Amino acid sequence: MKRHEGGFTLIELVVVITLLAILAVVALPRFFSMMGRAGIAAGEGTIGAVRIGTSLSKANRIVQGLSDT
Repeated sequence: MKRHEGGFTLIELVVVITLLAILAVVALPRFFSMMGRAGIAAGEGTIGAVRIGTSLSKANRIVQGLSDT
């Protein structure tokens, strides 16, 4: 009687590895591009927060009558 052993054939493994390689080739450049844009956006967000903070501080000083301007 023949025993059926579980597992994948070599062809199946090659096909899966090839598909994963194709997906990696397509996805990795997009991922790295997105990381660069995220870094720029984080920097711009920080700059915006500092600007708003200084504006609020100046407005507070004007309201309290402590500003020269």
